[in-house]
Amino acid sequence: MDIKEAVLGALKELILPELAVLRQELGEVKSNQKLANQRLDDVNRRLDDLNAHLVDQSRRIDDTNNRIDAVREELSGQINAVRTDLTGQINAVRTDLTGQINAVRADLTGQINAVRADLTGQINAVRADLTGQINAIREELTGRLDETNKRLDDTNRRIDETNNRLNRLYEVIVRREEHYLLEHRVIKLEQDLAEVKRRLAA
Repeated sequence: MDIKEAVLGALKELILPELAVLRQELGEVKSNQKLANQRLDDVNRRLDDLNAHLVDQSRRIDDTNNRIDAVREELSGQINAVRTDLTGQINAVRTDLTGQINAVRADLTGQINAVRADLTGQINAVRADLTGQINAIREELTGRLDETNKRLDDTNRRIDETNNRLNRLYEVIVRREEHYLLEHRVIKLEQDLAEVKRRLAA
C-alpha cells in the first residue's frame, strides 16, 4: 500500500506538471481554434455578403440585359418602320423625279428639234440667197470680164494697126531728127496704151 502510494505520488509528480502544461497548451489551442473559427465565421459572413452582392449584381445585370434586349427590340422595330417609311418615300420621290425628268427631257428634245428645224430652214434660205447672189455676181463679173476682154482685143487690134502705121511711117521717114521724134511719139503712145490698159484693168 505504501509502495503503491509512493508510485502514484511519483507518477503524479512526473505526470501532473506535464498534464498541466498540456492542459494549458490545449487551452491555448482551443482559444486559437475558437479565434480561428471566429475568423472563419467572419470570412464566411463576408463571403455570404459578397455572394449576396454578386447575386444582386447578377440580377441587376440580368435586368439591364433584359432592358437592353427590350430597347433593342423596340429600336429595331422603330428602325425597321422608319426604313420602310423612308424607302417608300424615296421610291415615291424617285418615281416623281423620274417622271419630271422624262417630261423635261421630252420637252427639251421637242424644243431642240424645233430650233434645229428652224435654224436648218434659215441656213438653207441664207445658203440659197447667197448662192443666188454669188451666181449673179459671177455672171456680172463674167460679163464685165468678157467686155474687158473685148476692149483689150480692140485695143490690141488698134495697137497692131498703130504698130503697122508706125512701121510704115518708120520706113518712110529717112531723116534722123524725124526718126528721133517718131521714136519719142512711139514711147509716148506706149505709155498712153499702158495707162489705158491699167484703167481698163481697174
